[in-house]
Amino acid sequence: MLRLELRKTQRSPAFLGAKIFFDNKPSTFDCLVRNISDEGAYIKIESIWDIPETFRLYIQKYGKSVECHVWWKAHGKLGVSYS
Repeated sequence: MLRLELRKTQRSPAFLGAKIFFDNKPSTFDCLVRNISDEGAYIKIESIWDIPETFRLYIQKYGKSVECHVWWKAHGKLGVSYS
């Protein structure tokens, strides 16, 4: 199967604990960032069904959060770009 790579920057492998925040922070989900770039990330999460199309991703190691937009969802995985 031929895969067309649409990313502008290459992602680096990662293993970073993170949290997803939305609804002005009352709702949070633990997740794991598996690869990351300056433009987006690949995230593993237990359940994708309650995750909205936009949310804040807080990466604990860096102590910073970024607004994200979901590009795709599949079986406990999210592909996001930074807004």
